[in-house]
Amino acid sequence: MPSSIASGRTGSSRGSYRITSKKSNVDETLFGNKKPSSAQGRRNSEIRKVQEEVRTGNVTSINKVSVLPQSEIIRMKHQAVILSKEEQMQQKKILDEQNEKQMAAAKAKRQRMQELEAQKKLEAPLDSTQQEE
Repeated sequence: MPSSIASGRTGSSRGSYRITSKKSNVDETLFGNKKPSSAQGRRNSEIRKVQEEVRTGNVTSINKVSVLPQSEIIRMKHQAVILSKEEQMQQKKILDEQNEKQMAAAKAKRQRMQELEAQKKLEAPLDSTQQEE
């Protein structure tokens, strides 16, 4: 069936679209290929077959392939590193030191803010409600 005739169809079939005229001249390449090439079709059917085997648990293919994202592989490699007790203690010590530095910085900032607030209270003129008290 010529592709220009296919564009004239309407209805509930998947991928169909409505046209305004039966005699319209539409470039079908604008809408992509409706039918995959034979090589692409074979590859898609192989992928569907493997997916179905994995889904049902009947994996009989010789080529048992799993695809993992690179981030997952990096995560697994990072977790697979075995640390000795000394290395674990050293990492814990480093983390504790970092936490102490953060706590000291936060405490200093809080102290500075409290000092500024106290200084601001001393310098601010009393308003009418505070003067009555």
